[in-house]
Amino acid sequence: GVPDDYLRRWSGFEPLLRWRNATLAADFELVAPVLAGMYEQATGEPVDGVIQIDPHGLAAILQGTGPVQVPELGAVDAANVVDVVLNQAYVRFPDIDSRSDVMTEVAEATFERLVEGDYPSLRPLAEALVEAAEGRHVLAWARSGRIRAHHEFFGVDGALPDPLDAAFALTAQNLSANKLDYHVDTS
Repeated sequence: GVPDDYLRRWSGFEPLLRWRNATLAADFELVAPVLAGMYEQATGEPVDGVIQIDPHGLAAILQGTGPVQVPELGAVDAANVVDVVLNQAYVRFPDIDSRSDVMTEVAEATFERLVEGDYPSLRPLAEALVEAAEGRHVLAWARSGRIRAHHEFFGVDGALPDPLDAAFALTAQNLSANKLDYHVDTS
């Protein structure tokens, strides 16, 4: 079930109907089960967990694995993937279906390279992923509590601090779809 608080806060954005809005809440421990449930409802297939990776997370993977070739884009690597996914794709492919296809090809090529790639050392990949995890660019959730404990240990669980602790979080959400967020320096 989805927590009432999640539905109350985000119902105007239809988070259970729109994949892009399901992640509006910052707490991945809350969002991931929602995503898992949406996937299961859409496909009828069960899932063991959810991984969320943003363009900076893709850059971390590509830093460790090397570039991939995407037919419509050419070489996509750690240095250009963020610009390609957050800016160039919108300029070069204004049609949402074409753009979605190209971005899917970038993600699929990156993960195929990660899983099937032959690289001499895992050290650059591990170092890049540790840094990406620290920036919440790679998050993971699993149904299994044992696996979630590993996610917590490695800092990829996406949990927010206890609300009673002193904490501050700032999120830039671009709901206007004007891609202004690409030009905002959040550092």
